[in-house]
Amino acid sequence: MRKVLGLLLLIVLAVSVVSAQDEAIVDGLNNPRALYFDDAGTLYIVEAGSGGDETADGAFGPVTIGDSSRIWTLEQNADAPTELVSGLLSMEYFQSFVGASDVAVTDDTIWVLLGQGPTDYTERRHTGLVGYDRTTLEETAFVDLLAFETENNPDNDDVAANPNDM
Repeated sequence: MRKVLGLLLLIVLAVSVVSAQDEAIVDGLNNPRALYFDDAGTLYIVEAGSGGDETADGAFGPVTIGDSSRIWTLEQNADAPTELVSGLLSMEYFQSFVGASDVAVTDDTIWVLLGQGPTDYTERRHTGLVGYDRTTLEETAFVDLLAFETENNPDNDDVAANPNDM
């Protein structure tokens, strides 16, 4: 009898878990890349974006770029996410999309990892690690990973930095 009750309980729990997975927490994102929960339970969502209308040179040929990459937050018990950081560089090449790829949050800083950007585009920072003040959202730090790759080429292969994970 215990085994039957235990099995029945497992089936009920499994059905509950499967049912919960059918509901989208956030929809309408363009190429989401990473999720992060801070200590307060806020969910950070990284969106690589969908490129854009401007053309540039990428490491492996022409690319399109735009400002469609962003970071969202979803507070506990909130009905909808809030756009936290917008206008980050997004790149489309060969039907793949690159932009912000990861986020980590400390007491003072929101760290955003930016994936590979165009090789000839110097108007904006890309391909690096950006630190934003948690209160003001002002940029406080930038680690230029493309400059490091260009100067050092650690793998002695193509010069193409594309960080994906912290």
